[in-house]
Amino acid sequence: MRLFVGIPFSAAAIAAAEERADYVRKNSRRGNFTACGNLHLTLAFLGEIEDADVVARVLNQVRWTAFSIRIGGLGSFPSRGSSTVFAVCDGGTALSMLADAARTALRTAGVAYDPKPFAPHLTLVRESDLSAAAIERGSFPPAVVSVDRFVLFESLRSDGRLVYRPLATFPAEGVPR
Repeated sequence: MRLFVGIPFSAAAIAAAEERADYVRKNSRRGNFTACGNLHLTLAFLGEIEDADVVARVLNQVRWTAFSIRIGGLGSFPSRGSSTVFAVCDGGTALSMLADAARTALRTAGVAYDPKPFAPHLTLVRESDLSAAAIERGSFPPAVVSVDRFVLFESLRSDGRLVYRPLATFPAEGVPR
């Protein structure tokens, strides 16, 4: 199974992301847009893992408190003639602490994950030709969304479409399962 740990987004966050994605659609000629149902913030990408139950038991030990994320303007990761365009996400130290706690729990249990530094963002479109100038012009009012759970997701293809299926949910302290 291809797995990752991420924060699912509420309807309010999805609306903010779609506003930004609409801007990208209007200002670019191409791109592979993220489906609304797949919008998330990745805490750790695990890749191919045989036993998701082991990972879920490890992540169940992570203790954390709810916090908010501010979804801001646009940014991009350049890649061979195109770029991945994202909405900038700022969750302050609480978000960084959650990512670190999840990654530390995984590492301590011997579960491998992609070691790239944590860079909080919400991917809107891959393989985009949106110009750097258009990214700079993309100004949006910030959207503040609450985070009270994170999820172990499986990434799979269903009917030719990429689907992120929740396997286990890990609520913040004091939030009911």
